[in-house]
Amino acid sequence: MLYFYSEMKLVIFDLDQTLVDLLSVYDEAKEKSFRKVFGIDARLSKVDFADRSLSENSVELARIKSVSEKVFREKRHQLLENYEMFFVESIPKDASRYILPGAKELLERLSKTDNLIVLYTSNSPGIVDSVFKATDLGKYFKFSFYGTQAETRADMIRQAVEKAKELIGREFESKDIVIIGGLHQGCRMRQTV
Repeated sequence: MLYFYSEMKLVIFDLDQTLVDLLSVYDEAKEKSFRKVFGIDARLSKVDFADRSLSENSVELARIKSVSEKVFREKRHQLLENYEMFFVESIPKDASRYILPGAKELLERLSKTDNLIVLYTSNSPGIVDSVFKATDLGKYFKFSFYGTQAETRADMIRQAVEKAKELIGREFESKDIVIIGGLHQGCRMRQTV
């Protein structure tokens, strides 16, 4: 399928604290997964998780809790699996109350334009799928990039721009890219995209 929109923008949304506020669910899942895998109490709210990928947040939390690099590397995959499992178990079937004010209305209006709407998030695909099911927000996004696909948020944005280029068949210049959420990282990205 070919697309041609001279005014099309690539609109890249972050998920957490931009569209939804599920911090309590994330915090509980992180605590349970660290307790199961490393035998320690560790909560996501103990680190500055803004603008970081899922990998970066886990590494920082392990460092703060004195988990050795070697042990962390050996159990990293197990930690992610448990984190995703506990999150999916904890999120309510209807999580519409966690959608931030105005988020759904903005996505609805954007979906009626020629803009390409995509998601980048520090989360894994399984977590995003469960959020989309519980909030019905998934229908607005052409594709998503996850924290398990890239080491940093900047890498996710670069990959999103590349995928959009492949999908649409044209370059997206900086003036054609709008990043909503994760603004600290997004501001640095505007100069490197």
